[in-house]
Amino acid sequence: MACDPRHEILFEPVRIGPKTLRNRFYQVPHCTGFGVEKPWSQARHRAVKAEGGWAAVCTEYCTVSRESDETPYVSARMWDDHDVRMLAYTADQAHERGALAGIELSHTGVHGENSESRLAAAAPSQIASDFAAGVVPRAMTKRDIRRVQVDWVEAARRSRSAGFDIVYVYGAHTYLPGQFLSPHYNRRTDEYGGALRNRARFWLETLEQVRAGSIWTRVSSSCPWLTTWSISGTSTSARSASGRSIPARRGSSRRAGSWRAPAGCGRQHRSRSSVSAG
Repeated sequence: MACDPRHEILFEPVRIGPKTLRNRFYQVPHCTGFGVEKPWSQARHRAVKAEGGWAAVCTEYCTVSRESDETPYVSARMWDDHDVRMLAYTADQAHERGALAGIELSHTGVHGENSESRLAAAAPSQIASDFAAGVVPRAMTKRDIRRVQVDWVEAARRSRSAGFDIVYVYGAHTYLPGQFLSPHYNRRTDEYGGALRNRARFWLETLEQVRAGSIWTRVSSSCPWLTTWSISGTSTSARSASGRSIPARRGSSRRAGSWRAPAGCGRQHRSRSSVSAG
């Protein structure tokens, strides 16, 4: 059956930084409940898609440290060498079938229930989560900010050791980078708060520090339940990332609480910018 000429571009390779996707079919990160506790199921779930021809397959959100423990929810983790071994199988399975493997590194911030690690949640300011009931984080000090950025870099290094080609700095759905961007969660008065340039500082610094490989960043296009954050704010931050040669970025929009977006929201999209392969 002949392919409609309008769709031929979907089957063409596309280069992003130092990596090349064999076509335009990209399996975005999504939750499975496998985490690192069920590495074979995690790997086979992605492998089926890679075998079907997808150019890239990704893990679900993957926390960078015990401070961002998602328990009782099941996420992937990249805390230590054990996690490297558990997730390396996913990367291997994708590569055996000709696909790139992506991993979405995250920090829960204000929403961290930390039911396993028992560590206090950390966030830009001491503003209670409006998603995780009863969670009131401690405000991060500058030392905390540096430590979390180091955790992200170490998790990225472990991810590359595990064989992942694409490393995300996850900032959508009001995870930690998005919390710094949001005037609702970020009430700081230092260089990480106030004007958008300052609120974007944590995200941009972390991106630069993790930039050793092919990095994607994911931000919320809009948060209708946070009336002070909009597409225009995301657009400004994304342009800043492009100016710093971040290979690609994905945007998403979702409403917290009910997890239902109003009309016109809830759309996830991916955009690409011209960058150096550096």
